[in-house]
Amino acid sequence: MEHSFTLKVHLKHECPIHYWITDNKSNKWIVFLHGAGLDHRMFAKQFHGIPTDYNLFLIDLRGHGKSRPIGINFKIDMVISDLIEILDLEEIKTAVFVGHSMGGHLAQEVRFRYPSRVTKLVQIDGMSITRKRTRGDKINSLISGLTLKVYSWENLISQNKRLASVKKQVQDYIEEAYRVIGKQDFVKIFNEQLKTFHHERRYLIKIPILLLAGEHDKTFNIKQEAYYWLNNEKNCYFHIIPNAAHNSNQDNPARVNTLLLDFLKNDL
Repeated sequence: MEHSFTLKVHLKHECPIHYWITDNKSNKWIVFLHGAGLDHRMFAKQFHGIPTDYNLFLIDLRGHGKSRPIGINFKIDMVISDLIEILDLEEIKTAVFVGHSMGGHLAQEVRFRYPSRVTKLVQIDGMSITRKRTRGDKINSLISGLTLKVYSWENLISQNKRLASVKKQVQDYIEEAYRVIGKQDFVKIFNEQLKTFHHERRYLIKIPILLLAGEHDKTFNIKQEAYYWLNNEKNCYFHIIPNAAHNSNQDNPARVNTLLLDFLKNDL
């Protein structure tokens, strides 16, 4: 199904935040939030098939894509603030949130801070931000942050695009998106997005969750994450996406779209 998007720009803290919305005369919304280093284009294959009785919201988060420069003193809280302010401007009070990796973590944080905003959550290749992190998790995050600062930009791009996707076309897109950002801002974004993780004892999201992970995703422990979600969240549904790595919605859009549409249709 075809959706017609209108581009809008919201200037905040020296950053022109670009976002795109449809006008399908509906009060049902789907908010798409991309992963770190990427932009709204990563969801291009998800729109086909979504009925026009949903409105769609896309955004290049601060520092990504067309939403540059990143602004002074970048903090991850600024990204949340940007998003909520724009949703308020557009009178989007509630929505299904679809987030890839960091985008899903941000969606979880929106649910944590503003519970009524998120009615359903689709987490693509990501983790729970509120479960207790193991010592190994914390060490890995620390090492990753320190390594980024000394690792060459060319090697980082080459490594990350291969980790993220099994398809050359998607890898080329990832490289393009990374080069728009540059190493300095990418390091800022990566280190700040780690701050979305905070252990909240006994906290539950308590909404329907669709958890997707590429079968070749090596960026996190899929089994560990799935075990936590499935054993704690009542309405959590987990699927491994075949022939896909970290960007599973791009590597295997057909399978992801089928699961997404089923999730939208079911009144769970």
